[in-house]
Amino acid sequence: MSQALGIAGTNLGAIIRTLGSKLIPGTGAAAQSLVGAALVGLALLGSRRAFADAPALAIFPWLYLAIVAAWSFPPFRFVFALFPLLLALAAVSVRALVRRLEPDEAALGVSRALRARDWLAVALQVVAVLVLAHLAYREARSVVRRVWEPGQERVARVGREVIDWVDDHTPSDAVVAFEFDSMLGFHTGRRAVPNSYTPVHPWYRRAPAPVDSLARLLATMGVHVVAVRPDIPEAARPIDRLMAAYPDVLETVHITGTGAMIFRVHPDRLPPVGGGVAGRTVRTAGAGAPALGLPGMDTLGLPGMERRSAR
Repeated sequence: MSQALGIAGTNLGAIIRTLGSKLIPGTGAAAQSLVGAALVGLALLGSRRAFADAPALAIFPWLYLAIVAAWSFPPFRFVFALFPLLLALAAVSVRALVRRLEPDEAALGVSRALRARDWLAVALQVVAVLVLAHLAYREARSVVRRVWEPGQERVARVGREVIDWVDDHTPSDAVVAFEFDSMLGFHTGRRAVPNSYTPVHPWYRRAPAPVDSLARLLATMGVHVVAVRPDIPEAARPIDRLMAAYPDVLETVHITGTGAMIFRVHPDRLPPVGGGVAGRTVRTAGAGAPALGLPGMDTLGLPGMERRSAR
């Protein structure tokens, strides 16, 4: 329960800051969180006013955010799709608040009250146009600059190097653990599994690295090779701790040009961890995994393993 509450709290903070960053990019975390909280508060009031006419529209964003806050995935990308609806609900709330500020005709007179009301409406419309123009400009600039490309290109480069190495240095029945397991399996035909049970989520960076679950993963899946990006802490930290506690379990055999590290697994040296498959220890569960020969690595000295031709 404490873990679930911790994840939900981390997600809610990230959601609020993400919403604020859309409105005031480039500012500090405190300012973005404050603006994001104000947007959420106004959207809640707007949902209350819109419920009578559009109940589904009023309820949907909060059910959506409840799901996003509860699961163990970073919420950022999932919040962007909801931003326009929250902005519209906040506009409903602002409109209602402005109506309460309209001048009293009895106190000012009809003509002065109408002029003040007109100026208030104009001011509100100007603010709305400026906000929408700012958002439209930022989105258009992002598309023109293709801001998503650097991150995706880095993923592609890292994956390409690991795929090429696995394709050239492992037999067809090898089991390889990697963050991009589906990509690796598709391009190499090897059996690919995740290299960690830990979700890529900020909360887990504060939690102890799950060494036992990593050892259990390597043993029960019969993993021969582990590849990891050092810049992914949720995957790298358990491997660091496993190697620190049991230096002989993983053997470094290659480092790619982009820094991805590739290890050979020694299943017979896995630490005994209770709670393995069918009550066995992790070492027992993984003892039957076949040895893997890596050609070109003379220090391993394992014969009988053929190398696939380079593509």
